[in-house]
Amino acid sequence: MLLVRTTLGKGLGGDPEDAARLSGDLAAAIRDEVARHGGKVSGVLGPVTFALFGVVRTREDDAERAVRAGLAILRRLRQYGGGGPVPVHGRSAPRVAVATGEVVVTCAADGTGAVPVVNGAVPKSCTDLLQTVPPGGIRVCATTRAGSERALAYGPAGPDGACEPLGPRPADAGAPPPLVGRDRETEQLRGVLDDVVRKQRPCLVTVLGEPGAGKTRLGDELSRLARRSPHGYGVVTGHSSWYDCERPLALLERTLAAATRTHRDEDESDRDALTRTVHALCGTGDRGAWLIDRLAPLLRTEPPAPAEWPGLATAWRLLLTGLAAERPLLLLLEDVHRAPDPVLDLITELADAAGPVPLLVAVSARPELLDRRPTWGGGRRDGLTLTLDPLDGTSTAALLDALLAPTGRDLTVDLRRDLLARIGGNPLYALEYARELISVPLDRPAGPPQLPRHVRQVIASHLDTLPPVAKAVLVDASALGGVCCADGVSAVGGLDCAEAAYWLDHLERRDFLRRSRHPSATGALRYAFRHPATREVVDELVPPTVRENRRSRAEAWAEQTAARLPG
Repeated sequence: MLLVRTTLGKGLGGDPEDAARLSGDLAAAIRDEVARHGGKVSGVLGPVTFALFGVVRTREDDAERAVRAGLAILRRLRQYGGGGPVPVHGRSAPRVAVATGEVVVTCAADGTGAVPVVNGAVPKSCTDLLQTVPPGGIRVCATTRAGSERALAYGPAGPDGACEPLGPRPADAGAPPPLVGRDRETEQLRGVLDDVVRKQRPCLVTVLGEPGAGKTRLGDELSRLARRSPHGYGVVTGHSSWYDCERPLALLERTLAAATRTHRDEDESDRDALTRTVHALCGTGDRGAWLIDRLAPLLRTEPPAPAEWPGLATAWRLLLTGLAAERPLLLLLEDVHRAPDPVLDLITELADAAGPVPLLVAVSARPELLDRRPTWGGGRRDGLTLTLDPLDGTSTAALLDALLAPTGRDLTVDLRRDLLARIGGNPLYALEYARELISVPLDRPAGPPQLPRHVRQVIASHLDTLPPVAKAVLVDASALGGVCCADGVSAVGGLDCAEAAYWLDHLERRDFLRRSRHPSATGALRYAFRHPATREVVDELVPPTVRENRRSRAEAWAEQTAARLPG
């Protein structure tokens, strides 16, 4: 929850019209920043605005979004008033507080988008925290800090655990985690790097994987292989982010910055770097001038206008094609499942129409990309799709050992077995559990750690990418003991048996469930949770009364089924 308190300065309370106008401007600014960061204003009470993040959809970075929204609101309101910038001390003194925790949310069932009703301790704790914030300041609770400190830096914590965010955390330049269990994928990528040069044709490589499967780490390895290749690859990188909602072409902006970096002198402007890059490719004639003019909108503070997109897209494609003609080029794009449709179209057009140049376009995405683009990557002669499956037990154990080796932490046989089951072959889970173990002093025995906070956030966010009926099926599967069949889900949740079978199959394809080799006593297909942690989070997200009701139905169905079996 994000609370913002704004008070009008002296001299603004006398004229009701002026006060109403300024209050409306402040409210609009707050609402804009909250929406831009993925939140929703839930109400206004006097000078205090209430905003919610993670309602009605959970995201793994909700805490970070809320804090970034608070910082953005402060920046905007500190110099805001009337029709233009004014000193904060003369107009408004904003105060911001952010608190995070579990709540019960009641939403309108008619889909009208009515403001959700929130019950729990978070509203009070956030209100109490707001009372401690100095004018023009922001404070967050300890839980918010824990959920966002990977991306944001914080000042010292007070006695209550609350602290002040300082801004984005500098990128960690440390060594990446070891890459294990991906030898086959690495060799395939090495072969593609060679094939692109040998054939002198573009190739589109897509790496699909659930959250934490290691897409970024494999991309880092591909970049390393390209840079060390005897073919002399150049590398241009970019990524899609949730920050891009107001800048649909942000991915192109990042790739343009990366492409011009090698031609950029220190203290050189973006425009000069672009000019230098284009002139190096095609000279100073009309063609170069045309490219510079079409690409220049990507350098502006305001996003390019839709009318500029067609020419800009053509110029972007020609620039990358020209770079690839000079030397083999790897274009590495991360998280394209977040990219808008025009950018996805441009990526496929680049791979299809670049011409006879050694260009490798490699993208990573979560499987939901295929929900939007079922034919993505298909129908082209030079293309490869890699799906990162969970690591096997041997590879997971090797990764865990490598992460713990610098600390000297030894695992008992039972603890190792328990951890491997909890990790379920997910490299991110292994990293997070290792961090939990490393935080335990060596002179204390390490017991089974609780589910790491970041893992819980990732799973909850991933669950919320599912349709409501699919999430309900997971609740039913958990009530049935974690192993279920369509008949059981139908009995517990009230779905038609055929519909239950459809959603179980859907959840298997999305890697939430795995199919058992052994059918049920009645011959039906059985499914189990792929990760024990997923079932744990599913149970946490369901109100206790609903959970107990489903379990009672599951027990009744199990008794009836057992009574019908012969013998």
